[in-house]
This record gives sequence, structure tokens and C-alpha cells, in this order.
Amino acid sequence: MEKKKPTQIKWTKIFSYYYKYSKKYGVLFFLTLFGYAVATLLESTLVPYFYKKIIDLISNKDLINSGIYLIKDDIFHYIFYILGALILTRVFFAVGDYSIIFFQSKVLRDLNNFTFEVILRHSYQFFINSFTGSLVKKAGRFVNSFEDIGDIFVFNIWISIIKVVSVFIVLFFVEPILGFIFFIWSFIFILVSYYLARKKSKFDLVEAEVDSRLTARASDVFTNVLNLKMFSSIMREIFSFNKVTTDQMLARNKSGKYNNFIHILKGGLVVWLQFFSLYAVIYLWVYGMVSVGTIILVIAYTDTVLGGIWHLGQQLTRLSKAFSNASEMVEIIE
Repeated sequence: MEKKKPTQIKWTKIFSYYYKYSKKYGVLFFLTLFGYAVATLLESTLVPYFYKKIIDLISNKDLINSGIYLIKDDIFHYIFYILGALILTRVFFAVGDYSIIFFQSKVLRDLNNFTFEVILRHSYQFFINSFTGSLVKKAGRFVNSFEDIGDIFVFNIWISIIKVVSVFIVLFFVEPILGFIFFIWSFIFILVSYYLARKKSKFDLVEAEVDSRLTARASDVFTNVLNLKMFSSIMREIFSFNKVTTDQMLARNKSGKYNNFIHILKGGLVVWLQFFSLYAVIYLWVYGMVSVGTIILVIAYTDTVLGGIWHLGQQLTRLSKAFSNASEMVEIIE
């Protein structure tokens, strides 16, 4: 079969099919987003802020000199606030966990039925020109990509947005300069990550196409293995299969090398935030503009932002690959 150049399907077209079969389960999707949003706010933003308040109390020399009894009640209040926040965090994470399981299982069932029907309704000529193994793999990728895209959006994009926005709000409230530093860095990092993920999509598309070609080749050979043995064509097929696996190796190498380049570039941006956020908060503390608790808060929020944004950047690359995998089935649907 003639090698076919992979077609670039727009992400919006792929998303339209997923949206069609998921919108009727909107309540479950809303509960998923709501549960994870509240849990993330409590765990990543509110609890560190309570730690800041405790550190500010125990590092205040005037209050300590006046007597520990003046602040011990406030300290224990914040300790119980932290306990309450942690308990509620577990409750809302459970809401999100159960909701996403019910949501995805229902949509995956509908997508499986949809792809099965679409393939069956194709013409006789379509099945003559298509390998069975390749069709099965493309349909499976289309369905599985919905789960991948959903997980990436909820656990990485949505949660990262909640973490970053809430950190911005608190830091702008505590000290606007610190909030400005985090905002500028996050904007640059997300912009760079999105651009690199879109650039990587062409490598992912080629890799997906070669992988499907490999599956189709193996399926065709195994189906006709008796004829091949009868006409002594085994060595020719082994040589042909080796060419396809070599193409797959080269496609993986190109995709992997570009992915490593992405990690190096984003790693440099991470070092930039770690240095300047710490330098800025220490500088402000030296001049009496922020408290000791704010230093602890910035260190905690730096880890929060880096964890969220770094994973967001990684998952944008994974998102690109998921859309590339789904595009082959959409080409059949169209």
C-alpha cells in the first residue's frame, strides 16, 4: 500500500466530536471541576497562608516579650483552621474523584459505540483498502485520547489554573511586587509551553502515522502467513517489516529529541523564578516591607506554582500527542 502523508486535522474539529458526546453529562463534569477546584484552593493556597500567619505570630518579638499567653489562642486557632481545611480538602477531592469516574465511563461508552457504527457504515471499497488491525488501533486511539485529554485538562490544566490564579491573588494582597513577579513569569512560561507543544504536534502526528502503519503491516502479514510460506516470501516480508520499524525508530527519536529540548528550555525558566522570587522577598524583608511569614509563604507558593506550571507545560506536550492520535480516526469519520 502506498505510504500516505498524515493529514493535519484541527484540534477544534477533534474537540467538536468529544464535546458532542460529553455535553449531556455536563452536571458530572461541573461537579468534577468544582470538587477539584475547592480542594486545590484549600490545600495549595489557604493552608500555606495559615502557616504564614502562625510564623508571623511566633516571630513577632513585641508579642513574645508581652507574654506568650497573648498569642497562644490565636496560634491554636490557626492550627485548627488548618485541620479543618485539610479535612475539607479530602472531602472535595473525593467529590471530584467519583464525578470524573462516572463522567468518563459514560462518555467512553458512547464514543466506542459511535466509532463502531461509523466504521461499519463505511463502503465496501473502504474495507478493501484498509487493514483491519490499523482500523482497530485508530478507533481505540480516538476513544482513549478522550480519556487522556480529559485527565490532562482536569488534573493539569484546570488544577494548575486554580493554583496559579489563587497564588496571584494572595501575593498581590500581601505584596504586589511579588504577585507581579509570579504573574509575568507564569505568563511567559505558559506562552512558551503552548508554542513548543504546537510545534511538537507535527512530530507526534508522524509518529502516530508510522505506528499505525506498523500495526497494519503486521496484521496483513499474519493474516496471509500461509500464502507467504507457500510462496517462500518470508524473507521479503521480514525485510519490509524492518523498514517500517526503522521509520518508527526515527520518528520516535525526532520526537524525543525535541521533547528534551523543551525540558532544557523550560528548566532555565524554572531557575529564573526560583532565584528572583527568593531574592525579591529577602530584599523586601531586609527593608521591613514584608514579614518572616511572607518568606515562608513565597517559598511554599514557589513550589506550588512550579509544580502546577511545570506539569502544565509537560501535559501540553502530552495533549498535543493525544490530539494527534485522535486525528487519524477523525480523518476516517470525515
